[in-house]
Formats: sequence, C-alpha cells, structure tokens
Amino acid sequence: DWYNATYLIAWGSNVPQTRTPDAHFFTEVRYKGAKTVAVTPDYSEVAKLCDLWLPAKQGTDAALGLAMGHVILKEFHLSGKSEYFRDYARRYT
Repeated sequence: DWYNATYLIAWGSNVPQTRTPDAHFFTEVRYKGAKTVAVTPDYSEVAKLCDLWLPAKQGTDAALGLAMGHVILKEFHLSGKSEYFRDYARRYT
C-alpha cells in the first residue's frame, strides 16, 4: 500500500528498474509528504528518487536490521512503554 504510506524504505529492491508498473506509486507518494529512504551500497536508480540514501556496505544488511530492531524494542517497549506499540505487537505477532 505504497500510495497511503507516510514513510517508505526501499531495501534490497531497485523499484524503478525491477517493478516498473509500481514505480509511479513510489514517486507520487512523495507529493503527499511521505519520506523515502534507500538502503543500497551503490547510488542506484532508487537512491536518486529518495530523500535519504543509506549507503550500507555489502554484507552488513543483517547487522543494520538487527540494530534497527534493537532501537525500536528499546525505545518503544523497554524504556517508553508505548501503548500503540504494545497493542500492535499483540495484534499482529
């Protein structure tokens, strides 16, 4: 549901080249104020369409994903006790 999203992370996919029929959703949602991030080691086609480019080195994807998960769990479950996060986790996990 790219068109209704407010934050998109393109990770492991070069949307304009590999998903051509869907690429317009990725670019049009920015007109509605959505922020987009590309996680790619090279400045690829999708990186030039995004607001931010995170140039992760090859082979560090797993470490980056685990670090992001650690921050989310620490800030919204251990330290912050976000009711939205707890309700979401109960419903969908």
